[in-house]
Amino acid sequence: MSQLSSLLGAREPMFTVFWTSSEKRTGKRGLEAKTLGDLNKNQAALIADLGLDPEKVTGEELYQALNSRFLADAPKIATDLNLGIPAMLPKIDWPIVFRGFMQNKSIEANFRIGELRKEIHELAKKYPELEFWNKHFLSAKGFEGIPVSANIFDVAYNAVRRIPFYARENCHFQHALFAHLAQELYGK
Repeated sequence: MSQLSSLLGAREPMFTVFWTSSEKRTGKRGLEAKTLGDLNKNQAALIADLGLDPEKVTGEELYQALNSRFLADAPKIATDLNLGIPAMLPKIDWPIVFRGFMQNKSIEANFRIGELRKEIHELAKKYPELEFWNKHFLSAKGFEGIPVSANIFDVAYNAVRRIPFYARENCHFQHALFAHLAQELYGK
């Protein structure tokens, strides 16, 4: 299983078939390696921004640091801002989505992620606390094949509901990453 398919929660070999087919059809090569490079760079920046040691950080430490950061930032923005954290997105059935792309069908996989990203980017100009979350919208680190997401919507969901590390949700990160990959492959 590739690192990217693991972060997406996608099943193999369907992901590899999808990826190979998409690269051939679009003529875009090396996008998986570029995306993984970007994700690794984002991951290193995230860990550094939290003041953690990238060589020693555990998944639970990263998870707790993100939750603590969100809970510290939330009161600063809550009085003037309704962040509008969407309800948990339903889990995507990746094989069906990939099959749809391979058959060149239009699939609505955005779930407003692009719009939410733009909103956070604009709001970060007014609320400095949001800049961290804007910067790390597509940041995550995989631990045993399951990401610890720094996507503000995942962190908010996990922190506010006090979800334990082993039951964490990261589907907003996965949707954002999928939307990013779809844009890179099929966008203009």
